[in-house]
Amino acid sequence: MAPPAAPPRSVLTSSFSLLSAGLSSAASDGTCLLVFGGGGGASKTGVPNALVVTRLTSSLQMSLVGEHRTALAPVQSLAVSGGGQVLVALQGPDVVVYNDVSRPATQPEGASWDTIATVDKKRPAPSPLYSAPDVILRGPPADPDADGIRKPRNPEVYSVALSPCGSMVAIGVDDGTLILLRRTATAGGFGAAGGSAVAHEAGGAAGGGPAAGCTWTGAGGWVESFRAKQHARDLKSLAFSHDGACVATAADDAHCLIWPTAAAAVAPTPAAVPQPRFVLHNLVTPVPTRRGKPLPRTAAWRCIAMGPPPAEPGAHAAGGLLYGALNHAAGVGWLARVGVAAGGTAARMLAHVKVTPHRLTSVALSADGVIVAAGTNEGEVVLLQVRGGRPRGVEGAGGDQAPTRAR
Repeated sequence: MAPPAAPPRSVLTSSFSLLSAGLSSAASDGTCLLVFGGGGGASKTGVPNALVVTRLTSSLQMSLVGEHRTALAPVQSLAVSGGGQVLVALQGPDVVVYNDVSRPATQPEGASWDTIATVDKKRPAPSPLYSAPDVILRGPPADPDADGIRKPRNPEVYSVALSPCGSMVAIGVDDGTLILLRRTATAGGFGAAGGSAVAHEAGGAAGGGPAAGCTWTGAGGWVESFRAKQHARDLKSLAFSHDGACVATAADDAHCLIWPTAAAAVAPTPAAVPQPRFVLHNLVTPVPTRRGKPLPRTAAWRCIAMGPPPAEPGAHAAGGLLYGALNHAAGVGWLARVGVAAGGTAARMLAHVKVTPHRLTSVALSADGVIVAAGTNEGEVVLLQVRGGRPRGVEGAGGDQAPTRAR
């Protein structure tokens, strides 16, 4: 007899840190696959590392599917394909891919909200929901002697993104390198990519060059399409367009770039996303300082999300819309709306809105591109609705209502 299902909840509380989450598109029954990833240190603390798998109903209630533990590797970043078949995750230093994610195994012991990420010597660990993932990129081994000053450390993976159909994985490295992997048509996996992938010897740039030490493995039919370094600092956020024709990257160097993903013999030349001018804001805001010295009145891209092309004509966004969180040097969080040309060949700033006096840390977009959610470093969630091509509260849009806030 199967154990009773855990009752639905709207809030998930875990004993470990939830570091990332991924949401699929709605299935025919109206539910979405919602997966959380995190970790508590495993062997050092006794709190396990795991994926927590739920199904989100149309009434915004989470039904618990189960917990898939990841041994000694915490899940630091993850993404789910639109159909929910493929999940890519940064587990420890490595990038892994889970297949058939929408069809998890049944856990005979049942799933309970109260036992997530807990260890009980009298109760065995939950049985796996999924088979072992494909390790598609191995990060550099830990070097205890590397302090970044006397001995440089190897670059490490910082973020991952998955194309909507699950055929491409974008990997951001903390030296500013972008690595694009593509699933070959011969792999027989979900969303196999069309066209021809660039032939590289498995091993990637292990010996030198961009992201030295991050080694492509060739597992699961994934091949490296290209790797390129155009950012000067940590590549913090990545997002694919709705059709997978381009991928956007945002880094700590205050730049946001759009990369075409069509297979090519060399890395493509990215298009730079322009920043808002912040003319009025700079006039009325005191000059930011650090340790008594003035700072330039600039803003840094923190995180990005991409959605479908807008309905309004003349938006110059045939390739989709990009929403980016920008943190001004004065500490103010802004949200920018950018039109992307077809294939990611160009980008145009359409609008920007002052969202919060705090720094933005995350941004998410509804499937239809109408609702934008942004999180701040003060635990605040800000919701904005796009009307007539402009988010509510855009500077100079007179009469727009203030964004909705929640804590």
